[in-house]
Amino acid sequence: MQLYLNTSSPYARVVRVCLYEKQLIERTELCWCDPWAADSELVQITPLSRIPTLVTDEGDVITESLLIAHYLDAVGEGPSLMPSKALAETLALAGLGQGLMDAAFNVVIGRKYAGNEVDTTLLGQRRLKAIERTLITLNAHPACWQVVPSVPWGRLPLPLHWLISVSAYRPLIGKTATRRYMPGRRRWWRARALRLPRLNSAG
Repeated sequence: MQLYLNTSSPYARVVRVCLYEKQLIERTELCWCDPWAADSELVQITPLSRIPTLVTDEGDVITESLLIAHYLDAVGEGPSLMPSKALAETLALAGLGQGLMDAAFNVVIGRKYAGNEVDTTLLGQRRLKAIERTLITLNAHPACWQVVPSVPWGRLPLPLHWLISVSAYRPLIGKTATRRYMPGRRRWWRARALRLPRLNSAG
């Protein structure tokens, strides 16, 4: 398989963690690219030119990190990333994690190309408020901070992979927001989550 990615994408980081979790990293060629470049090889692979993009051994092209994670969970080895006994909760938390990444990533891109003034627009304010609400929701959700008894610490379920990816990607959320809306959780991530070998290997 081939995974097209770059070093700054939190979405690509999630997929890399899944590759490690499902013991597929050794079977996957990492193709580093710039999705913004008009002459990027990625444009030839998918008209969307999106990061991450997975090319399967059969030649199928899969985009969107959650869809790629679902595929890897099906073809890889080891415990399921989306256990059937907690499927609804898993998908609910994954949705919150992805929504948080979406909003925060769009804030970063907006500031990069339109300046910080973009935060004062209606759309900018909507994104910032969505980030605040989501951080508060995740902070209050016990499943985000409790280790599942039947799952070893090195093999967390999918929701935490999404949340860890967001927390590790500091430019997305920023220190002020996490300190204000998730008091103590940044220390929790550093003390426990960020020690996960697979997460560190994923960058």
